[in-house]
Amino acid sequence: MGDFYLSVLALRLSAFVETPTIPIAFVLHDRKFQTVHLEFCQQLGHRLKARSNVVLVTDGEDGIVSAVKESFPWWLLVNCSNHMLTDVEGWLKQQGV
Repeated sequence: MGDFYLSVLALRLSAFVETPTIPIAFVLHDRKFQTVHLEFCQQLGHRLKARSNVVLVTDGEDGIVSAVKESFPWWLLVNCSNHMLTDVEGWLKQQGV
C-alpha cells in the first residue's frame, strides 16, 4: 500500500478468560530510526498509567528496542518468536543450508 512502517502497541487483557488483545497506540513512520520510536515512547510515557509489570514483545528491531530500553528501563523486553524463526530461516538460507 505504501513505503512505510506501522508500529503498534497492543495490550493483552489477561484479567479476562478470553485474554483479548487490543491495540492502544500506533505510529506510522517511513524509517526504522530510534528517534521516531523515542518520540513514540515519550508520548506513551505521558499517557500510560502502567509503570511496572510490563512485558513488551517486539520484532527485535534496534530502533524500537533501544528507544524502549531508554524510555522504560524497568520493562521486560522479549523477542517475538515468529520474527526469531524468520530471522533464523533467513540466516540459514544465506549460509546455503
